[in-house]
Amino acid sequence: SYKMSRMLDELLAATITEPGENANVVALGDVVDEVLDRLQGVLVEKQIAVERPDVLPRVMANRARLCEAVYNLVSNA
Repeated sequence: SYKMSRMLDELLAATITEPGENANVVALGDVVDEVLDRLQGVLVEKQIAVERPDVLPRVMANRARLCEAVYNLVSNA
C-alpha cells in the first residue's frame, strides 16, 4: 500500500544522511525498545503483542530520524 511504502521510505531515509548531518552508529535494538516503551500503553490497550529478535544490528543512521521511522512503522502496523 502507499502508506506502508511511505513508511519504508522514511526508514530508508533515516539511514541516508546529508553532508554535515549527524549520523552515528545506532543500536537498532535500543531504538526498537525505546519505541515499544513509548507505545506500551497503546499496545496494551489494543491488545497488541510485539515480538522482535533478541539481536538486532547496529546501523549508521540519524538516531532521531530512525526513531521516528520505527515509531511510524510500529504505530501504524
